[in-house]
Amino acid sequence: RTLEEIEATNQHIVERVFRDKDGILLSFVNAHTMKPYALEDVKNRPNGIGGFTEHSDIPAEAKAVWMNYENAGQASGIYLDALCAKARATGDKDAGKLASQTVQAIATLWENAAQVQHPNGGSGRGWFPKPYLGMHNLTDMHECSIDQYCDITLGLHKYHLTLANDEEKRLIERIIISFAEWWYDHDYAGIYFGKAI
Repeated sequence: RTLEEIEATNQHIVERVFRDKDGILLSFVNAHTMKPYALEDVKNRPNGIGGFTEHSDIPAEAKAVWMNYENAGQASGIYLDALCAKARATGDKDAGKLASQTVQAIATLWENAAQVQHPNGGSGRGWFPKPYLGMHNLTDMHECSIDQYCDITLGLHKYHLTLANDEEKRLIERIIISFAEWWYDHDYAGIYFGKAI
């Protein structure tokens, strides 16, 4: 009934339903189970056939359940921005801890993605893929869209300005600079849904 109750409920749902075991945020869940989509939930789109992901450069087992992590970067970046605003406005220590946890999840995904090597798609330092099978299974994740980078950068920048300690500031600077260098080194082009962007 109040803005405080709405905010507390939203945060509870994000933490209970949308934060995965590694700390990154899911972007969608099955409304009936409140869990990530499983292959048996999307029988009408086996391997993404007939869907957006049919021609994507991602593993077949991810094509039908792509929505789970499709906007993980956006969700994590926007949520981080909101946590920073809450912590700064209210002094809520839990919001600060959740923000730090989100930064660490983003950094882990960034580090894991730097190990991916692919001659025709995303790879290397500064690559931030859509982690369709989770942040520890990125070997064949060669796609992303620019909006993911925008919202991750927004959230990291807000954390840098409001809550980060010196070590975290240096980490965030390395991440954001690597993003810029990656796009520069790739002529501002990437792959998404099997097409150049």
